[in-house]
Amino acid sequence: MKVLGKTKDGYICEVSHTELEKVFDKYYGNLPKLETGANVELGDGHNFRGDIKSACASMVNAMKDFDRARTTLLRFSEMVSKIDEQGDSDECF
Repeated sequence: MKVLGKTKDGYICEVSHTELEKVFDKYYGNLPKLETGANVELGDGHNFRGDIKSACASMVNAMKDFDRARTTLLRFSEMVSKIDEQGDSDECF
């Protein structure tokens, strides 16, 4: 983006279409070409922070589920590894 001028409360800028695609996360022709006079609210751009927070929350929940499963699987593998030590047969499997 190149700032060409200033107004009382804003700027007059030259922004490439590629830059707008990045702001709105609409790459590869998914953002229609704009016409003269079009209004674009840059504040409505893609919410990357929201995506990151959501992904992190999902990862936390997945890790909690994995930790519960890991604990169970560890106990199970310890029991299986001790079967021969206790004189048990493999018939229970």
